[in-house]
Amino acid sequence: MNDTPPLAGHVGFASGLELTALSHIGQAALAAPTRRSRVGAASASLSKCHNSNEDEKTQPSLEKHKLSGSQAKTAFALRMNCQHMVESAGLNSVGFVTLTVGDFICPTHGKQIPDFSRQHYRCPVCGRKMNFQQVWDAAEASKRINSLRTGLLAGLFSRAIIVSERHESGAIHFHMVAALASGADIRTGYNFAEVRRKNYRSVSKELRAIWAMLREKLPLYGFGRAELAPIRKTGEAVASYAAKYIEKNVLHRQPQDRRKKLVRYYGFNKCHLKPNEFEWDTPSARGWRARATGALDLVGIPLRDLIVTPAPHVKACVGASLGRIRAKCLDGSIARDVLGPKWAYLVTMLLDTLELSQGDKLNATFVQGQILCGELQRLAGRSWCESAENPPAEVLLGEKYTRREWREMWAGLPLPANGN
Repeated sequence: MNDTPPLAGHVGFASGLELTALSHIGQAALAAPTRRSRVGAASASLSKCHNSNEDEKTQPSLEKHKLSGSQAKTAFALRMNCQHMVESAGLNSVGFVTLTVGDFICPTHGKQIPDFSRQHYRCPVCGRKMNFQQVWDAAEASKRINSLRTGLLAGLFSRAIIVSERHESGAIHFHMVAALASGADIRTGYNFAEVRRKNYRSVSKELRAIWAMLREKLPLYGFGRAELAPIRKTGEAVASYAAKYIEKNVLHRQPQDRRKKLVRYYGFNKCHLKPNEFEWDTPSARGWRARATGALDLVGIPLRDLIVTPAPHVKACVGASLGRIRAKCLDGSIARDVLGPKWAYLVTMLLDTLELSQGDKLNATFVQGQILCGELQRLAGRSWCESAENPPAEVLLGEKYTRREWREMWAGLPLPANGN
């Protein structure tokens, strides 16, 4: 029996006893947490200068963790957009920025804007050293970064990619890869080793001026310590490093972070690659689409590719990805209407549980095909299965009729008196 081919095109309802058995098996299958997720590599270190140019041997690694499908696509889009920005703006005019969200609190006078004429952020009223209180609320941090973007960063940087990060302590930071609007060269002559030892003689005048401005302006927007450094290696390296912060944010994500943005873009005029503009085109992704198509065909749910004309920036990114992605063209609208918005998740869980998650097509035995078909019928519902069994074939005055209904309707009409 194991060599019997699967039930192709079977959409009718199973018998009561059979459907009950298949339903119990399918419910157990859906309860099994076997969904495959993308596993990110060990996260990059959050070194003191927050730059991907640190010695890799000194970077502590984080525990491996999983990214959902949408999060993995967000990280991939970030890498592509970051590389494109560095290539177009020039490596010497791009910097990596770290922003710490919080307020300066005086033990006596509460929240104050520091007196920058004194050292160590002194209170402007009493001169006492103030403490820095970080922000843990994602909504408050989001409000502050939006205010900073419109009030200060828009004039300093022509384009920027902002990634949010929640530390293990719960505090929120932001990291940016940004291109200077002035196009100033902040990289040539910059001695990273000397700056790490707090010797700033190699820092250009333009970068020193930006440091001074950020030190003065950031507390006005609810930010504290900030770091801006040029890119030491390549645009690809800093893009991968920035994308690692998405994995670290997911690792320390809290319930209130749900639906909060992981990545923000500005200055791209909507010409950056977005996660909903592409889909994976690796051999494993093509195999999944073939298996999902075969599974949904069992209950008459079509899953086909549409002919699309991608936007120029999407087409460029697809070409630069070396076959990893393609423009989004899979039409899952009917599957979404019948099975719900998580149709792909449900199909993946069924295929994984029935050990059908391998191969470039659906290779199901007779028993696997029966279980898969029965569970998809249960999820789709009786009305869909009946409509799939008897699809509309003819239309008369806006009404749709199946072939059987069409024949019965015309057969029941009286013949003319002359017999014609």
